[in-house]
Amino acid sequence: MSHLAPHGFWGLVEIAEGPLVASHANAAAVWPHPRNLEDDQIWAIASSGGIVGACFFPSFIGEDPSLERLVDHVDYLVELAGIDHVGVGPDYVEFAGDVMLADMTWGPGSLDYGSNFEFPDGLRRVETLPHFTAGLLDHGYSETDIAKILGENALRVLRQVLPPG
Repeated sequence: MSHLAPHGFWGLVEIAEGPLVASHANAAAVWPHPRNLEDDQIWAIASSGGIVGACFFPSFIGEDPSLERLVDHVDYLVELAGIDHVGVGPDYVEFAGDVMLADMTWGPGSLDYGSNFEFPDGLRRVETLPHFTAGLLDHGYSETDIAKILGENALRVLRQVLPPG
């Protein structure tokens, strides 16, 4: 659901029969980027049993993207949707930066993704995920809740929607 315009988002909500997933999106209430989700969208995903994966992409975090600001998004998502409906969705794209940039700046209706495609310190690569974990610990999340955010919630959804074996 992360790349859907609002009309497409709500159309999918109407026809979906299982959990919905926004694999990489943040909360518009924390930072009003057009790709971030409004409260009613977050709630619709949670109500379906799905998850929202907190995104590390700089322009989705805020004007001054940082680990602390990203965890503010996680806090908001957890407060609104509950711990069982939040995941991690870094959206690491360094392998396709040129293609992605060309795609994101095409046409008159292009969104402003800012000029900075550099992920914040401590969040730049998959090897830096322990910094995200530390940020969650600093915000008072338990190890059990962190395990849910880092993968257990996503595994629950995958087990629900994929055929066994």
